[in-house]
Amino acid sequence: MNEENHQSPINRILIALDAPLQDLELLEMAISLAAHRQVELVTLFIEDLDLFHLASLPFAQEIDRHSAKERKLDSLQIARTLRAQAREIATVLERLTKQPQVSHSLKVVRGKYMSEVLSAVTGMDVVILHKEIGSYKKRLRNRPEVVMPGHVRTAHKHNAVWVIYSGSAGGDRALLTACDIALAENRDLVIMLQGVTTEVAGKLRQRADAILTNRSVKVLYTLVPEANDEGLVRLLENSACGLVVMHRNGSPRSEKLTSLFLRELECPVVLVP
Repeated sequence: MNEENHQSPINRILIALDAPLQDLELLEMAISLAAHRQVELVTLFIEDLDLFHLASLPFAQEIDRHSAKERKLDSLQIARTLRAQAREIATVLERLTKQPQVSHSLKVVRGKYMSEVLSAVTGMDVVILHKEIGSYKKRLRNRPEVVMPGHVRTAHKHNAVWVIYSGSAGGDRALLTACDIALAENRDLVIMLQGVTTEVAGKLRQRADAILTNRSVKVLYTLVPEANDEGLVRLLENSACGLVVMHRNGSPRSEKLTSLFLRELECPVVLVP
């Protein structure tokens, strides 16, 4: 097998944002991938409908972070703030895409995050998601540690690109996308083989090695015993995973795992149809 036979057909990349650009790493990564593949980048900014519902409640208030004064939430002020954030994203997009000459567009919608993302995925080959709520989620005390199996050491796993690899056609596309991100970002690539026997894992590794032939990326493998979805989330958290790529096949488990990752993980999630 050679690289040409396994070139993943990426034509459009979608990145979905629902919060201000507190840091630019995610957007820069999406632009790097678009530049690497020379494809169009579509940025979707979602005005969270829950904010407007909250503003309609009679007791809803906000605290000014500078003066510490309380004031009633105002839906008009929320709308103005979100529009200002959209303009900021547009400005940053123009600046960051100028030198690599990436074709890009920005779409602003109001609604629920996942509902709007699922409405926009038609015609997209890669979908990059990041819910900011993950950065502020409640940490549970006495949470059980998950020991990393396989050959991934602490020095390698931090900020690496992780991919859940199944060996299916969709899994191959996810693997190639993860490789492209790792190359564009100069990161290691961790290939996670989940819930398979040692014999099957060996065959999957051979297939992955063949697909990645002639690609100068540092690859590490880890074999993950069959575990529930919550256990998988804890494993990725304890690995300081920089980004996780997975094939979205439309099955109930795939949709559930996507929602769980967005709710619990602090790293971006990349979906490949």
